[in-house]
Amino acid sequence: MKYIKTSFLAIFIFSLSLLASCSDSRITMYQVCNDYHEICHDIDTEGWCKHQRSDLIIRRYQQLQTPRDLDNTYRTLMSWRKFNDCIAVASKITRRTVEDRTSVRTKAYLTSIKEIEKLEQQTLASTYPQLMYYHWAEDGKQYRIDALIKLDQQGKMASTELQLMMASYYAKVDKTKEMTAQYNALSLLDLASEYQLNNQIYASLATNYYQKNKYHLAFIWARVAEKSGLKTAAVSTLKRKLKAEKYDLKHLEDIAHKTYLSIAANKFTPPEQLL
Repeated sequence: MKYIKTSFLAIFIFSLSLLASCSDSRITMYQVCNDYHEICHDIDTEGWCKHQRSDLIIRRYQQLQTPRDLDNTYRTLMSWRKFNDCIAVASKITRRTVEDRTSVRTKAYLTSIKEIEKLEQQTLASTYPQLMYYHWAEDGKQYRIDALIKLDQQGKMASTELQLMMASYYAKVDKTKEMTAQYNALSLLDLASEYQLNNQIYASLATNYYQKNKYHLAFIWARVAEKSGLKTAAVSTLKRKLKAEKYDLKHLEDIAHKTYLSIAANKFTPPEQLL
C-alpha cells in the first residue's frame, strides 16, 4: 500500500466522507458495538475521529452481513483509508515512526493499516470498476485504466461517481474528454449520488474553458463555483475580458444562476443550451 496519497484517491476519500454518513440508517453504531463487539474494540480512538470511526463500524457490520458485496467492500476500504488518515493525525504518527505500539490510538492506527492491506490484497484482481480505479490510482498499471476506458466507451460507467473517476484520469491526458466526463457526472446526478459531487468540479470547468479562450463559459462556471461556496479570483479578470468583447454580463449571470439551480435540482442543463 502506498501511503503517499495520490490526488486521485484524495478527491474520492473526501467525497465519500459525506456519502458514508448515509451508509445504513437501520442500525446505529451503538447497536453494532453491543451485538458485535469485535467490530469496535480494535479501533478504539479515545474519543478522536468519532465520525470516521462511526462510519467505519457501520461499514464493517455491512461487510460482515454481505461479504461478497463488492460495492460495500470498496466503500469499506475507502472508510478504512479515511479512518487511517484521521487517526494518524490524532496520534501524531506515520507508518515509519510508530514508537509507542501500546497506546490505544496507535493500536487503532496499526489495525487500519492491516485491514487496508488485507482488503487491497483481496481485491487486487477485481474487475469491479471502483476497485479497478482504486488499484490503478495506487499502482498505475495501464491495463487497469485501459479496461475502465473500454467500459466507458461501452456506456458501462454511467454513474456520477464513475464519471468523476474518469474525469480525474482524463485531466492528465485529454482536457476535452475530462470536460465531457464532468458534464456526464453532472447529468447523472440523483439523490443517491449528489453527496459524491465535489464542488471543485465547477472551478475545474471554469479553468478548462478559460484555457480554451471561451471566457463566457469560464465566467459562468466560475460564478457557479462561487454560488457553491468556493472563492475564485478569476471573476473580476473574466469580467474585464467579457466587457471588452461586448458580452452581456447580466445575461451570463442569469445563465450561471439557472445552471446552478439545475444542478441543485439534479436536472443539469448545460449552459451552452441556455446561451
